[in-house]
Amino acid sequence: MTAYSATLPGADNGITETATHGAISERTLKGRPVSVLQYPGAKTVQCVEEQVSDLLPLALHALSRYPEYESSPLFMLHCDFADKKANDDAQLTDFLQQHEGERLVWMPVAANASLLISALKQVLPSKSDSRLRDMTLLYVGDAGLREVLQQLAEKCGMKFCFQAFY
Repeated sequence: MTAYSATLPGADNGITETATHGAISERTLKGRPVSVLQYPGAKTVQCVEEQVSDLLPLALHALSRYPEYESSPLFMLHCDFADKKANDDAQLTDFLQQHEGERLVWMPVAANASLLISALKQVLPSKSDSRLRDMTLLYVGDAGLREVLQQLAEKCGMKFCFQAFY
């Protein structure tokens, strides 16, 4: 699993790099903290970066409708659930555990929506979990998935935001 800031290096897009330590690069995009996490073995593929770059404006648009998320950091997590070697289920579990109790927005990005839903069903707790109540799951994608993803998020106590991607 890889988290990307969806911008191209050198572009004049309001990004300022604030800190880099190890595998984590923290940035600010138009005033919003965006974290870029590089997990061991993660793929940095140009087409994935382009996919995330296409989604970031929609993510920011969705969040702009909710003032309560204005200062929340945004984590964009690219998951390759089809690649069993990537171990993205465990990486996603680790991410959620590392950020328990934090107020943040996280947005999973995956090429295969059915694998994403399957992985979230396995990873997310089946009952409300107070450690996740400050997190918001943001999904930008197919409107047909909105209801099932909203149910998954709300079942474990997270808030949910959605933006259709046409």
